Amino acid sequence: MKFLHPKKWLRQGKEKITNFILYYFLPDKFYYKIRYYKVTGKKLNLKNPQNINEKMQWIKLYDRKPEYTIITDKLAAKKYAANIVGEEYIIPLLGVWNTFEEIDFDTLPNQFVLKCTHDSGSVIICTDKSQLDLNFVKNKLTQALKHNYYRYQNLQWAYKNIKPKIIAEQYLSSKLNNKIEYQIFCNNGIPLFFLVRNDLGYTKNEETKYAISYTLSWERVAYRIGEEKLMHIQLPKPVNYEKMIEFARLLSKNTLHLRVDYYEIDEKLYLGELTLYSNGGFFSNYNQEALDLLNRTLTLPI
Repeated sequence: MKFLHPKKWLRQGKEKITNFILYYFLPDKFYYKIRYYKVTGKKLNLKNPQNINEKMQWIKLYDRKPEYTIITDKLAAKKYAANIVGEEYIIPLLGVWNTFEEIDFDTLPNQFVLKCTHDSGSVIICTDKSQLDLNFVKNKLTQALKHNYYRYQNLQWAYKNIKPKIIAEQYLSSKLNNKIEYQIFCNNGIPLFFLVRNDLGYTKNEETKYAISYTLSWERVAYRIGEEKLMHIQLPKPVNYEKMIEFARLLSKNTLHLRVDYYEIDEKLYLGELTLYSNGGFFSNYNQEALDLLNRTLTLPI
């Protein structure tokens, strides 16, 4: 059995108590101020936000439309998006359950994806049902169902009132070895740029992973810190490139900030997720050029 040094044990205990107080007792406004200072080392200006990170904190605190809960709920968002772009662009749903024990794995195909509706990260990708570790799946999903993701992810309000469920989706197989995700960042209903990535768990080879930026005219740019080292990577324009941009425009129409994620599998377009608080509201991985673009294109109603 591994024992912690008393000083380390006390330090971790203090951190847990501090986080508990921050999440459960402080009003959201004060929490955002503390969190902003911890991330940036600067005082948060909510009365007159001057940069994209300050504006994102303002959005989390004051832009709280009821439909944001629907957009963030991975189950409700399917119907929401289908009504806007069409059912054929939505990843097919295989089942919905309240608990792990309700899942009848015999009814599921050999390949599928399990995930919780109320969080980010509780994803199980099954490519061979006979090799699925059910104890691992049970523990991961059961623990995820207990958590209010709003509390665990820096008080991102849209997650607060989602009723936790488990869903199964069709596994999007491809002739390609790497599954690419196309993310479009939008401000005030206007698409800005692409972030194209294969580093979200779809590729095991660390040397071939990337997250690279493209303009809307599909020109390579370096928007993330260190991305200039990846400028040699040139990807073909996706077949559904124009639909991606148009759908992003439609889906972000009534939002201040939204990131729209897609997959293109064997030339067919699928909508991934809709994210209201990109990077949790902190663009710490982006360089000044990208920060300036995001900031000048985001106008708040104040």
